Amino acid sequence: MGEIIRLGLQQLMELDRDEHIGVGSYERGEKRRSQRNGYKDRQLYTRVCTFVALRVPKIRNGEFYMVV
Repeated sequence: MGEIIRLGLQQLMELDRDEHIGVGSYERGEKRRSQRNGYKDRQLYTRVCTFVALRVPKIRNGEFYMVV
């Protein structure tokens, strides 16, 4: 169950980052606001379990923040 939640959260963060940037992965376009810049490994504590492998996406200009 914990792995399903982790994968869902990971996908939501990726989609939120793509929306903020303005284009999807490997896409080019006039609407691009920044570039992807890797991930930060973070832990998320819940009542169910601790997710050690949660990867929070980053962008190059630093205007995108995920509070986890």
